[in-house]
Amino acid sequence: MSDIEDAYTELNKIIVDLENKFINPYLPTDPNIPPAAYSLDVKAYCVLSHAALEEYFERIARKVLENFVVAIYDRRRKIDRGILMLIRSHADTIKFADETKETIHYLRELSETVNKRFSNYIHNNHGISAKEYLANLMLPLGIDIPRDPILLNSLDQLAKERGEYAHLGTVQKILSPEDAKAYVHDCLILSEKIKKQAKTKIPNR
Repeated sequence: MSDIEDAYTELNKIIVDLENKFINPYLPTDPNIPPAAYSLDVKAYCVLSHAALEEYFERIARKVLENFVVAIYDRRRKIDRGILMLIRSHADTIKFADETKETIHYLRELSETVNKRFSNYIHNNHGISAKEYLANLMLPLGIDIPRDPILLNSLDQLAKERGEYAHLGTVQKILSPEDAKAYVHDCLILSEKIKKQAKTKIPNR
């Protein structure tokens, strides 16, 4: 099993464990039970699921980035659009100031800069909204964000719920266990789609 498959398997296991602990005891939800009875558990589920998804996406990005850096050093490897996207995003770092260097030397210098800058970005940025964090994380690696409005809406809703719970402490509207679980399951579908693209960036060994 590849590292990317391992990451996806572990993500699913974490989500199942979170559901069993925080969500499934309330399903199906009894309409006679006040939302306050499950609000803390739903909050915990959203925050921890968000953290697991964030770690998953960052793990995928690190693995693909590692492969690109290796590819730049290996003249036998095919240059794909992911490498071109990374070069485009860091084109300002290439300074052709030494005519004694071969082109491979410039590419290797570029790979070191890309690795350092993008690794720092992965480490220092947080959040899984589709329009900002996830796009900036995946598109430079040549991984397209699936254009499914339902999945992207669930991703943004989970990020919103996580932000409200983590930073405000309380929210006026309490998310139901059913809705929280549906949002996370949509995010898992999105995660699988990204996994499939990421696997195409890693050569078979």
